Amino acid sequence: MIQITDNCKGCGICLPNCPQKAISIQNKRATISIECSECGICTRVCPTHAAVKIANTGKEGVVCAFCPVQCTIKPGFTGACKRFTNVDGTLMRNRKLVFENQLEHYESDYAKPLITASGAGSTYPCCRPAPHIVSALRDGVDMVTVVTEAPLSYSGVTVKIDTNAYLGETGDAVYRDGKKVGILSTEEYGSKMLSIGGAGLLTSKDGFIVARTIVELANGEEVSLKLQQKTTLVIQNNHAPIVDGIPQKKMRVGCGSATVGLFAETMKQAADDVIVIDHHIIGLLSEHLAGAEVGLSWSGIVVNG
Repeated sequence: MIQITDNCKGCGICLPNCPQKAISIQNKRATISIECSECGICTRVCPTHAAVKIANTGKEGVVCAFCPVQCTIKPGFTGACKRFTNVDGTLMRNRKLVFENQLEHYESDYAKPLITASGAGSTYPCCRPAPHIVSALRDGVDMVTVVTEAPLSYSGVTVKIDTNAYLGETGDAVYRDGKKVGILSTEEYGSKMLSIGGAGLLTSKDGFIVARTIVELANGEEVSLKLQQKTTLVIQNNHAPIVDGIPQKKMRVGCGSATVGLFAETMKQAADDVIVIDHHIIGLLSEHLAGAEVGLSWSGIVVNG
């Protein structure tokens, strides 16, 4: 179980880091509710070491052995990862197997159900067999499919940010609550890209903040970040990004060459030749293939830059 000692100052750092939202501040002291699964994250983030994990007896629930955290899951509740619920003393998986016929559109001997699954099994301990193993004989060849779950410590997410705003230079660190959770990756066709997580960051001393960032982004929650401790960024799936407090409404959809390709016919009607200035590829209408398609020949203009 988790105990809060007299060292607690009521700073509240533990609140946003608790995956179960099981902590509140009452009378300037942290209080733990029944939702606590004893994952121990609060013991790692507390600056005064006021949260202490006592030996797990399993008397209050079932000790989950599907990852090294080993949550104690009380009846009717889930563990920190939300994968399992304690149903009358038995841990029941919350995500069912998914079976799909991936080859149904092909007419061949291989057009048989190809079994895949999401969230089918565990990764710990290594001695435990995979929870779902499928074998078949195809053209005299033994086919074996083993379905398991990728451990979060090896995972990461790439976040596509649609904005024209300057976020920083490639490789700049991305921070959350002052902790590094990723980097600004290479720009892809106009969109800024964030790389969040990865084994190095997830296994660092601040790995729980990295993991929380990945999970909340994947679940469509709003996440506030800072790039190189300067540019502020608020992102949420299917919502316009907010850069330095300004909601983004426009972004470039392609380079100068792509713009010429899209609007060559309109450009021809507006001018004898058109130069589209762009920091990736500058477009010149008369020398572009799209210019030739609308009846133009090279004007002789040479763009320097």
